[in-house]
Amino acid sequence: MGAAALRWPAGGPGRQRRGTARLDRRRRPPRRPAHALSPRDPGALGRKDHLAPQPAGAPARSPQTLSGRLLGIGTGPGDPELVTLKAVRLTRTAGLVVSLAASGRPSRARRIMAPHLPTGVPEITVELDMGPDRTAVDRAYDQLALDIRAEVARGHDVAVLCEGDPLLFGTFIYLLQRLPDLPVEIVPGISSPHAAAARAAWPLATGDRAFAVLPATMGIDRLRERLARVDAAAIIKVGSHLPAVRALLGEWGLAGEALLAVQATTEAEAITPLGAYAGETAPYFSLVLTRGLGGARG
Repeated sequence: MGAAALRWPAGGPGRQRRGTARLDRRRRPPRRPAHALSPRDPGALGRKDHLAPQPAGAPARSPQTLSGRLLGIGTGPGDPELVTLKAVRLTRTAGLVVSLAASGRPSRARRIMAPHLPTGVPEITVELDMGPDRTAVDRAYDQLALDIRAEVARGHDVAVLCEGDPLLFGTFIYLLQRLPDLPVEIVPGISSPHAAAARAAWPLATGDRAFAVLPATMGIDRLRERLARVDAAAIIKVGSHLPAVRALLGEWGLAGEALLAVQATTEAEAITPLGAYAGETAPYFSLVLTRGLGGARG
């Protein structure tokens, strides 16, 4: 699969493969008959047309000819007990479970779902080279999309596990954009801002107050502009941007009330006042809960 390595779990073929995965159908657990979704079904087509419009000359969509589905499964922020019942049910009955991981690291979404997976479920882990050059990652997503399309055409539901919520900075979005014609069902998951706020009992918004989710990777100037417009925010993907974020909030007198949350709901969880955190950087999967400038004035 080019930049993506397919890794079978213990009990599978027993070796790492590259390219399209060939599955042993004798290992497939019993599942409900696959079916095609009608456009009127809640999880059917039409929800993502704004993400990936049909290219010129593309064949007309005909979901009735496809008996399998693309399933976007939100696994939540880290605690397996926060995975929804629907996410567990659809994953257990899928014909193939797909997990995504950075090269050389285990899949976080797979780890969250692990207690709920039956033994012998057909699955692959696709390793992605998450370097600054997106070329290799894009090729890996292109190949994975082809593999998923082939599985759906065979009548199999393909469940793609995604940490947090699939449509909030989720890796599942890149597959959704590449497969605009497949029947799809997306199961929302609890996002990290919601999880951190719950663990800290930190209200996100009330009444007509505005709340925003802002990635620290957008740059300090854009972050300053956005924070000036809202009453509260979750600044995600803090990582090495922590000094700049801390300085900005200190400039506005907001650092004293802000919280730093690291891997909320996991065994490595740490939630501390931002001012009490002595480190110069934080793990990538960290976020800051803070009031915005609108909240400071009101």
